[in-house]
Amino acid sequence: MGCCKCESLFSGWSDPQPVVYKDDQGKDYCVYHASASCKFKSLDGERYTVGEFNGLIFERIRDARNSKVSVEKVSCNLRGTIFPGDISFCAYDKLNPLPDVYFSHAEFCGKVDFKEVCFGGVTSFTDAHFFHDVNFHKAKFVNDVRFMKTEFECRVDFAWVVYSSIVSYFEVTFMNKANFESCQARDGAIRFLGLKRKSIQNLVCSSFDVRLFSFLGCHWPSRLSLDDHDGMDALNRMVTAEELYRAMKQRAAEGHDQPQVSHWHFREKLMQLKQLLNNKRSNDLLEEFEDSEKSLGARAWAWGKLLALPPYGPKFTLTGLYWASSGFGERAVRAGVVLLTLVAGSFALNSLPQPLDWNALPGSAAANATLATIPFAKDIPGDGWVKVGRGFWQFLVAAQFTLFALAVRNRFRR
Repeated sequence: MGCCKCESLFSGWSDPQPVVYKDDQGKDYCVYHASASCKFKSLDGERYTVGEFNGLIFERIRDARNSKVSVEKVSCNLRGTIFPGDISFCAYDKLNPLPDVYFSHAEFCGKVDFKEVCFGGVTSFTDAHFFHDVNFHKAKFVNDVRFMKTEFECRVDFAWVVYSSIVSYFEVTFMNKANFESCQARDGAIRFLGLKRKSIQNLVCSSFDVRLFSFLGCHWPSRLSLDDHDGMDALNRMVTAEELYRAMKQRAAEGHDQPQVSHWHFREKLMQLKQLLNNKRSNDLLEEFEDSEKSLGARAWAWGKLLALPPYGPKFTLTGLYWASSGFGERAVRAGVVLLTLVAGSFALNSLPQPLDWNALPGSAAANATLATIPFAKDIPGDGWVKVGRGFWQFLVAAQFTLFALAVRNRFRR
């Protein structure tokens, strides 16, 4: 009997390897398909070190080249291989490109470095599983590459990667940040198919040189990873996130997808507010308050902490007031609560005894005469500063009612 994985359909090894390990169930495994802790040199031999095992991988790539007459037909089968530790393929640059290589169903138990690697042939990562960080920075895919149901447990860097043809990330899982900044596919396209919300939320995408960048059958999250503006370039990230949300809103509008138009409009405006605040504590509390997955009590507590912060000037700009009063015209409940608060506040002020004669204050007569020239203020009861106060309150109620009507319209237009 040979290795059970070499003989299985998903591996399809044409050169079954000798057995070096038997598990408790009596199954036989070769050195490539044995678990990470069972990489033995023979059934009774010593264990391979990580470096020695990596040497076997590079030797297999070399042998695959040497066994073919035509360079274009070179291929290396590494299907189902379990890599026990860190491995670097950086030696395979544009002067020494990788041939067709198949990492399907492979498991990478350590960090993997493909930095500046040139994949010269067809490459497959179908059903591959990466348990640690993966670096594809400035890698180049000369031919087709397949990412199908690939799982990335930790960070993966695709920044500055060059694709020569259409590449599809089909049902790929990104459990941590996936950096796609400045990638290139001038003659092809990058497509994300069937990604879940968590995976899309972890994507960092900007500065493309790509003819077509598309999402099909994906579940959109409430916010994108570029929105997580930590680090020294926080302000630049917020600006980039604002531009991205604006582009997403425009694309949704072109597709007559009103729910997404409303969603991306809100995120775009929130980025503008965050840039004005430019304060990490305030911005974190903004997100905590807007997190719909949190309980009402937790969100109310976040609102209280936000109001208790020092009075940053931008908090009281029109953008800040627009957010607080109606959620940029997208939060009907918030707009209604503020409207009722204004009405209740007016009732409370008018029902309390007045401790001060407002008309005795300087400028009362001038204020009264000024209001007489404003059409909407002529029939307001009272004189002097009382009339000014009531006129201003009328304006607040009218403005808030307009925001409430706008928010209700946007809600039901979805």
